[in-house]
Amino acid sequence: MSKRQSDFKRRKRRRLFLILLLGVLTLFFIAAMLHIGVGQAEWAGMTVSNLSLSLATEFNIPKDEEGVVVNWVEGPAYYSGVKEGDLLKAINNKKVRNIAEFLKVAKGVNLNEGALLDVLRDSQPLYVTLYNIVGLHERIKQVLMGRH
Repeated sequence: MSKRQSDFKRRKRRRLFLILLLGVLTLFFIAAMLHIGVGQAEWAGMTVSNLSLSLATEFNIPKDEEGVVVNWVEGPAYYSGVKEGDLLKAINNKKVRNIAEFLKVAKGVNLNEGALLDVLRDSQPLYVTLYNIVGLHERIKQVLMGRH
C-alpha cells in the first residue's frame, strides 16, 4: 500500500471517529434537555423545570398533570418539606403550569408570611406550607461571614 493510500485511510478513520463522537455528544445533549426540560428557575431554595415526558416517567407523574418539577431543594424549601421529584401545581392557589407562570406567581409571594404549595408527590396530592426557615448550616455560614 502506498503512503498516499495509507494517509487517505487514516484521514477517513479520523473523520469517521469525529462524526461518531459528535453524534454521541449530540445524543447526550438531547437526553439532558429532555431530562431537565427546557429552562429552569430558582426560588426559595428550590430549582424547578418544566414538566417533560422523561421527568414524568422518572417521578411517576400521571400524563394529565400540569406543573413544574422540583429538581433541587435546599434552604427554606428543604426545611419546609419540599422534596426532589415533587410536581408543584400551584402557589397560594395560583396555578403554575410552566416556568413563566412559576416565576410570575413566585415574584408576588412574601416568604416571611409563608406560602401554600399544592404538590403532587408519588401520585398523591399534598399541601406544603413554605416558610422562610433558616437551617443550622445557613446560620453557621452567616456567623462565619459576620452577618448575625
